[in-house]
Amino acid sequence: MNNQSSSPHWWDLPTFILIIIIYTTVSMRLIMTEWARHLSITIPVMYLGLLAGVTLGISRFNKTRCFLFSVYYGIFFIVWQLGTTINQDFPWYERLIIIKTRIGVTTTQLIEQKPVTDNLFFLLLMASLFWILSSYAGFTFIRYADPWKIIIPSGLSIVILHSYDYYVTKKIWALVVYLFFVLILMIRFVYLHQRQKWRSSKTYIPSNTGLLFLRVAVISAMLLLIIVWVAPVEAKSFQTAVNAWEQIKRPFKEIRQNFVNAFASLQSSVGIVPEYYSSSLDLGRGASLSDDQLFTVLTPENVPDGTRFYWRVRVYESYEDGQWRSMASDSVSVEPANTNLQYPVDPGRRPNDYIFYFTSVRPISTLFLVPQPLWVSVPAQAELVVNEDDTVDIFAIKAAPYLPAGSSYRTRASLAGATILAMQEAGEEYPDWVTKRYLQLPASMTQRTKDLALEITQEQPTPYDKAKAITNFLRNSIKYSETIPNPPGAQDVIDWFLFDHREGFCNYYATAQVILLRSLGIPARLAAGYAQGEPIELTNTYLVKHRDAHAWPEVYFPGLGWIEFEPTASQPILDRPSGEIQDIAPEIPVNPQNNHRIEPEREESMPVQDTPLPENQSPLLVILKSLLAGSVIAALIIVGILVLKSNKIPWQSLPPFPVFIERALRKIGLAPPEFIKKWAYRASLPAISQAYLKLNESLARLGNLPNPNKTPRERAFILGNIIPELSKPAHTLVNQYELATYGISSPDIISAQVSSQQIQRLIFREYVRRLLGGSTPHLPEENNSDS
Repeated sequence: MNNQSSSPHWWDLPTFILIIIIYTTVSMRLIMTEWARHLSITIPVMYLGLLAGVTLGISRFNKTRCFLFSVYYGIFFIVWQLGTTINQDFPWYERLIIIKTRIGVTTTQLIEQKPVTDNLFFLLLMASLFWILSSYAGFTFIRYADPWKIIIPSGLSIVILHSYDYYVTKKIWALVVYLFFVLILMIRFVYLHQRQKWRSSKTYIPSNTGLLFLRVAVISAMLLLIIVWVAPVEAKSFQTAVNAWEQIKRPFKEIRQNFVNAFASLQSSVGIVPEYYSSSLDLGRGASLSDDQLFTVLTPENVPDGTRFYWRVRVYESYEDGQWRSMASDSVSVEPANTNLQYPVDPGRRPNDYIFYFTSVRPISTLFLVPQPLWVSVPAQAELVVNEDDTVDIFAIKAAPYLPAGSSYRTRASLAGATILAMQEAGEEYPDWVTKRYLQLPASMTQRTKDLALEITQEQPTPYDKAKAITNFLRNSIKYSETIPNPPGAQDVIDWFLFDHREGFCNYYATAQVILLRSLGIPARLAAGYAQGEPIELTNTYLVKHRDAHAWPEVYFPGLGWIEFEPTASQPILDRPSGEIQDIAPEIPVNPQNNHRIEPEREESMPVQDTPLPENQSPLLVILKSLLAGSVIAALIIVGILVLKSNKIPWQSLPPFPVFIERALRKIGLAPPEFIKKWAYRASLPAISQAYLKLNESLARLGNLPNPNKTPRERAFILGNIIPELSKPAHTLVNQYELATYGISSPDIISAQVSSQQIQRLIFREYVRRLLGGSTPHLPEENNSDS
């Protein structure tokens, strides 16, 4: 013990493997953030760091020299790994020059407080971090065998990564895996320290003691994690912990804000929630869309006939040079308990309001909504313009603060439910705020585009008929394509789309319809968000994916408000009820005192405070639940260590772990499960009986379980016939078992345990051979002799 610093006293292969697994889990958690390319270089850096730390720990160097060697090795290995991220065609001396130049440019940008556009800086930081953590862990393991110096740095790292990577719903398993192996590692260290004491006192140590400790560690870890994970816990009981966690995170948030320029190159910067639709929208060239899931929506049942759902994120009013802009001039706080927003009154709109439940797979800032949104269940900021009549025109609603991945919220909306007849009879008496804001035309619009609008609609009497005619023209005349080439710079984009290229995607279809309608004096705007998505069978829920991203035109009808049209050829035709007498639903009274048109009997029962959905938990609560599991585990281990070190309670006197579980369940009035009873029974048997049971288990595994009337010697004979190599250990085991059961002298328990281990090892080999297609030995039908 006194020469730990100069000898590999604490080396233990299973412990080293556990440390590798733990640090690999932390490294994989970083890679899963996808914050930058080439994050995978942290894995070889981490492996080399562990190896270097172990090597330096074994050496006779003092701590100062070990630190210097670690720095030198770290510089070499980190630069080597950074070089692998550069084009492999370059010779190494050129790669070194490139790395030096890029680091110099990054340093200059940091000094001048400019955004760093090169992710090499972040890779350098992460590689250095993992080298420091892993080399220190390896060195500490060999020199001191202190689990806390290994676990605390890695634990802080994975918790911080998990806190600032907002896509946590699919990555919580990394934290569970980490906690599982941390518990096993801590119990392994308990065994190492206890083994040292036994050796110092020259106490006999059975050969399978380490295996038994490892088995107890694995079972304990699984049980504790399962118990804590499935335990019913009220979310409100975590509120104090949530507040405390926010206090802990505050310094990190401040640091993050101070270093925002340093991490500007990250693909998903720390603490930055991606905006799906910002205040401007380029028509763009398009891209292949993925099947990544974005959110689900639970819809009400009694929606108006012919309703097609559009999940709107933002609307745009101003178009010029291939770009739409959302010209919101105000931002107003919206609280669930008191919305205080006055919407324009549209008497022809369906007076019912409907509740929708959104659950986002990813973190979001701008909410997915249903036109026309009346209320949201989370605090938010509404981007809007206040009209001259004090009503509001909303462009987007942002959650304040953002909603982490996996969060749910509700929104109440008024659906149009417009019929063809109602739109045809709506007229053209548009409010002033509508004509001022939604008839703007781009300066680059060509005369032939205006002429095309007149040609398509010349025989159409109403704005609805004109909008429908333009919809049909675009669907029938323009070919859908996910991507297009760059439009010619000297030509108006929509002119090129309509007359020359005649191919495009939703941004172009929707923009063309809005421009054509505006040229006819019909107010229209562009909305962006997502199409209806995929209905989930036997439910009112829709699954919306990345490929459902969509843009569509909205046309204003007096008394009805904004109505969606669908010109994009790849989307299903949007059919609406005709509005004839047989289609008209019974009229529902409207509350004239309320702009939201909520039914009087429903207004009092409508929830105004957000209630968390039972099937969803905040990712922060999931993290806290995991941390609680870790705390429980750590507390139990500490208690166990104190018990083992206590002179008053010798560890040998403690009951076996399964017996302890069975007794604990009975004390609290619960009936132990059958498998716990069997486990406890076997654990309470004498060592010689436990060893003998392995013989019966081996026969059962090979499909040759004998009848109960077979004697131990007959069972050993059968096993020896199956695998001749087992004849000697099987008979040795039986001899010791019979001596313990019927003899006068004491049995050789060690000999019996060794024989049992040999049987298990050979049986496993035979079992694997059979799985791979090996033949089964032929046995004699019956033989009751062992000679």
